[in-house]
Amino acid sequence: MKSSHALFLAMIMIFVILSGCCSGLQGNPMYSGKNITPGYKLYNVDKLQYWKYNVTMAASGVNSTWDMTVQVDYPMIDGEKLRHMVVDTVGNGMDIQYDIWSNISSYNIERMYAKGNIGDYHQEREVSKLQIYTLPDVGLAYIIVPFMHTGNITVVDPNGNPGKVMYYSATDNKNFTVSYWVHPDIPVPVKIVLSEKNFQITMMLVDYKP
Repeated sequence: MKSSHALFLAMIMIFVILSGCCSGLQGNPMYSGKNITPGYKLYNVDKLQYWKYNVTMAASGVNSTWDMTVQVDYPMIDGEKLRHMVVDTVGNGMDIQYDIWSNISSYNIERMYAKGNIGDYHQEREVSKLQIYTLPDVGLAYIIVPFMHTGNITVVDPNGNPGKVMYYSATDNKNFTVSYWVHPDIPVPVKIVLSEKNFQITMMLVDYKP
């Protein structure tokens, strides 16, 4: 990533951290009828070759942190062009790589393969497609979820030009909420929060490559 991108991203994250969290949703955004955007338009995995998040999970008063990097390519397999994502999770006792193949238009996951270690447990095998929900958000799990735009944060780029980070959120009206902080010039969210009654996962974008 170019140094100007790195500086811009760092400045954005300072504004996001200082701003705190915007107000949450009232009711399910699916039925709100306005300011609704599907997840795939906020987390556009097909506009970057690579991105990296620092991930923090808070549960039962204990914080765990690790890094998650994602690389994307588009191989032809059996005559079909698929989206191939290589997801590396490193830190907090983990060193594991997931290969994820998905349909380019529908985003349906065709296959997942895991290789590496989680603590003393080693795996190198095909895994259930449902394991996508055990990973931090890689841009495939909430692509059809309707998100509501509920606020903005003003930011300034390295040249002094003003801009904004937009805050979007979606909830199941029970305990689970997904929140995205989105800058219009960056295809993936600069911050993601997945929260439930007993845990919260916070993802901060630290690197990306168009």
